Amino acid sequence: MAAPVGGVAGGAGYAPAYAAADPATVAASSSGYRNVYEALQGEGLTDFQALADSSRLSPLLKNASIPSTVFVPSNQAVAQALSDMQMDAQAIAGNKTVVTYISFYHVVPGRVFSEAELQEMGASGKGEVLPTMRGYDLEASVDPSTGNVVLVGGTEARLVPGRTNIKAGNSTVHVIDYLLLPQDTRDEAGLKTRAVAKRFRTVAEALVSTPQLSSTARAAANDPQLASVLSSPNLVSTVFAPNNAAWANLAKTNSPLLNNAAWIKDSVAYSVATNRALSQARLLWWGKCRRRRSRRLWGQATCGRWRKRRGS
Repeated sequence: MAAPVGGVAGGAGYAPAYAAADPATVAASSSGYRNVYEALQGEGLTDFQALADSSRLSPLLKNASIPSTVFVPSNQAVAQALSDMQMDAQAIAGNKTVVTYISFYHVVPGRVFSEAELQEMGASGKGEVLPTMRGYDLEASVDPSTGNVVLVGGTEARLVPGRTNIKAGNSTVHVIDYLLLPQDTRDEAGLKTRAVAKRFRTVAEALVSTPQLSSTARAAANDPQLASVLSSPNLVSTVFAPNNAAWANLAKTNSPLLNNAAWIKDSVAYSVATNRALSQARLLWWGKCRRRRSRRLWGQATCGRWRKRRGS
């Protein structure tokens, strides 16, 4: 496979691409760059620069007035991802759709997040997301073993220590250790990349393959209709699967419901929300919106009763 522009193709395995910054480059960047595109050149991030040039992103990166947070994979990171995808730089640059999707997914427009703010966001557990120019969100979390910020999308990447908070006009650049790619783009383009987590073809396969969910798997298997639905690879759903500990806690209550096959079947079916695949971050966001709406409606009702008492 041809080596990516400005980088060296890596092997099939994954190793964090913590490329050390050149001291002269760090000194040059301490006072900041005029725009993001200049930062790519000054920091030696030539592989992502090539991707930006192949898409419509370069003019936006050259605009110093647009505030944004840009996550830029190091040359080693791009090389590793292209190796995982079994593609070279020329092949991916020739696919305008894929290269545009990839490059736009690295830009969070309108907001400037420092590394400290990203760490605070990830550690809060509130499920806050980073909306990208691609139209899909990134989730920020914190690696408990290292304290590094982890960005999660269709792939995941970590901020490279010592190469964050690079000022570029009204924007900030953070160097990351892998190429970010939305899940739908991975699937549509048939790309092979480092997986975020183990993925299963069906819900039924996930239940059977996860030891902590064996009780729910058995309960679902006892209902032929439900088992058929959960075995479909085309099922779009969010499943709230009780783990074995949850069933054990119910058993401690000596509830007669555990002997009621119909109740168990209905309980498992009730745990499946169809037609929507919701991440934890999206559920937290949704719950926050519902609480705000409830408070607003409660305030309107209270205000209406007060006005009625006053005869206004």
